Amino acid sequence: MLSSYGSASPTPGAPLLPIGPPEVQEAARLAQKLAQKKEELAKLLNQATEKHPDVGLVKMEIKALERELAEAKAVESQPKPSSPTATPARRFRRRLR
Repeated sequence: MLSSYGSASPTPGAPLLPIGPPEVQEAARLAQKLAQKKEELAKLLNQATEKHPDVGLVKMEIKALERELAEAKAVESQPKPSSPTATPARRFRRRLR
């Protein structure tokens, strides 16, 4: 039955993203995209000068990705709100014991 839907294994060469909270996945996705854009820029610079419009465009994309990645990492590093340890219902139950 799986054969009708394709392979369950990842596509060869496809990058794997970490499993975890959405913030971690987003940061990993952005880091991966940033690395790809930097590779693209390096290839472009082998073929064109700094003044080429495509070079400028890719540089702008890199700066935007760097900003997004910094924001994603800031969100990722923020402490998660913890559940209240002593809600009124829990205090009431403790008194009943």
